[in-house]
Amino acid sequence: MKKKSILSLILAFAMALSLAACGSTPGKNNSSTPSKAENSSAAEPVNTPDGEKPVLKQLMINAAEDYNAYPVAADIKEMTGYTVQYDMLPKDETADKLNLIMASEQEYDIVSYIGDVALVMNFAQNGALVDINPYLDSAPNLKNAISDYARETFSIDDSLYAIGMENISFDGLGEVRETLFTRQDWLDDLGLKVPTTTDEFVEMLRAFKDYDNGTGTKVIPMTLPGNRVILSGLTGAFGIPNEWNEIDGELVNWITDPRMKDYLAFLKGLYEEGLLDAEFPANKVENQKEKYTNGTAGVAYFGYWDCPSLYDTMDQTQPDHVQAFIPYLVGPNGDAGIGTNVNSGFDRISFIPKASQHVDDVFNFINIQLEEENFRTVTIGKEGVHFTQDENGDYWPIKPTFFDERSLSNNYNIGRLPIYPTYWMCRAKKDDRQWNCWQHLNQNEEVKAVNTVCVASGVPSFPETSKNKQSLDQMVLDQQIKIIAGTESVDSWDAFVEEWRAAGGDAMIKEYNDWWASRK
Repeated sequence: MKKKSILSLILAFAMALSLAACGSTPGKNNSSTPSKAENSSAAEPVNTPDGEKPVLKQLMINAAEDYNAYPVAADIKEMTGYTVQYDMLPKDETADKLNLIMASEQEYDIVSYIGDVALVMNFAQNGALVDINPYLDSAPNLKNAISDYARETFSIDDSLYAIGMENISFDGLGEVRETLFTRQDWLDDLGLKVPTTTDEFVEMLRAFKDYDNGTGTKVIPMTLPGNRVILSGLTGAFGIPNEWNEIDGELVNWITDPRMKDYLAFLKGLYEEGLLDAEFPANKVENQKEKYTNGTAGVAYFGYWDCPSLYDTMDQTQPDHVQAFIPYLVGPNGDAGIGTNVNSGFDRISFIPKASQHVDDVFNFINIQLEEENFRTVTIGKEGVHFTQDENGDYWPIKPTFFDERSLSNNYNIGRLPIYPTYWMCRAKKDDRQWNCWQHLNQNEEVKAVNTVCVASGVPSFPETSKNKQSLDQMVLDQQIKIIAGTESVDSWDAFVEEWRAAGGDAMIKEYNDWWASRK
């Protein structure tokens, strides 16, 4: 492997300093961008003897099971001939951990990530990722799996830096993935219906506050994890369903939209009245889940994929539980909306760090996985064992084998073939509780009516946005927490917006609106 350039060492050191100082995106204060030649050069792979394949290291998203012991790992080893050591990112503060790994140049061969495009492209701008383009002719399956949208999103000049696996959509609408869960059995006891307006929602929380949950502990009407202030379906009640909304022909970020103050005032009111968990700023994802599943909290925020583990736990701790979903609420001015994206956004992103010493092997490994039969085996398993196919060509999971042996299989995907949405429908049916929740969020006509596709769907990555997005998002979250659960007033948001603009918000707004003008 070539010795690391001075620039590479400086960048790594700057990234580490930036993270240590403020926990933000690496490179936040670094105005220099590597040259095109430095950006597009591939790491020099370590040669291995003919017929001998190296052990690859892949960093994965967090999961409840060990990827190394999961059945998919054995299938991948058999089909590719490669042994892979699978490590995983933490469930909380994932971006911070990934920043540290990239800054210290740990020798991972593949990283699979759920998160902001901006963070990945910041790594690319800092010269930390392998350019994929020079390898695609030797990996034709991967080349064919990369969509035009993914290529545009993850390219700088003539270099491509990541493999984007796009969010799916149906009926021209974006997928609704998360929602507020509540206790239908509690509502029945109290003679209440599932709320449809913000006023009814507040009244429900007030009723929960005094409800006897049978556990001997005082009810927390609503709990949240500390990293989730923006809730899909609730921001829409205040007229800001998406991060970017069109107003008078321009794209307006919800940070600068005056209605954000109304939303924050609503949450602050819940907190001050004791309707929102007093500990929510410090809550991790698991804290929220524990408080909801042990019967302490009456409302929490989950994804439809959380249903199997959530129900399994509650079947033990709250055997009489019945769940209800609150996908959207109508706000004080009659607004309602659930922000989604179509042909925009990625539910998985994979990239190859420059620190990898086995780049040629990585692309061979990916290309083998993306052979049609192999891709099906990884994603939904083997016919007659994990799935069946009916006379209409639809795939159906065989339970419980599919759930036991393919529940995590999409996490192993590094690129996806066009047939993936068909396989995804099979995956979604692996558990009836998950499938029912997904249908309620995505095949319910009332919910469809307020599914508001973001006007910035399909936006590519932009240099300034990539450089600043993570640090800006952290600034926003910190200030929102200070307003909702701290000593800051709602009116302090105005001064904060000016700070946000100066820290990169205005540059981001300009990039988005230049793109928007070119589209029009």
